Amino acid sequence: MRTLSTLALAFALGIAAAAVPPPAGAADRAPLLLEGKTTLHQRVLTRPGAVLRREPGDGPGARQPALTRLYVYARRTVGNETWLEVGLTARGRTDGWLPESATLPWKQQMALAFTNPGGRDRALLFKERDDLVAILDSDRPAELMGPIRQAVESGGGEPRVLSIEPETHIDIARQFYLLPILEAEETFTGSGHRMRLLRVASVS
Repeated sequence: MRTLSTLALAFALGIAAAAVPPPAGAADRAPLLLEGKTTLHQRVLTRPGAVLRREPGDGPGARQPALTRLYVYARRTVGNETWLEVGLTARGRTDGWLPESATLPWKQQMALAFTNPGGRDRALLFKERDDLVAILDSDRPAELMGPIRQAVESGGGEPRVLSIEPETHIDIARQFYLLPILEAEETFTGSGHRMRLLRVASVS
């Protein structure tokens, strides 16, 4: 995506792994719809360490791989915690329950793939939206980006930057990676150029 050639906003996640054991006798029904929509269903992505259980608050369950996409079929509050009944597909079969805190809402239902970085600067992924917006609002964002980019590319690190795009292009068809877009908004730089801010999730 061209608008991410220089700047990006990221939300980083760690990694987890395991399998999904579907419970027997799951009732056939439709996932919940997004608010104000008539055809788009609610989906979430699992955070690292998310454990799928047969019922809210049950004992041991199955740990899920980070960023597993799941449809939301129901919500239930148990004590002070909200639980989501989820399923891998929208075909009515549910797989169990997760605490809502173990998930990320995925309303955009789109993912990001980097273009070949040849002939352009590598994308920087910022920790916080406000740090990125402060640069974009400047009349000379390139001057502010220069020292930040130099610090990151030299290996010294920069506290506002979470990560940087790989130096060598990764062909997603040969080496798959996933950067789900959690939020998207359009804005303008202080000099009037249109930009798109994306909040993405990644597994590292």
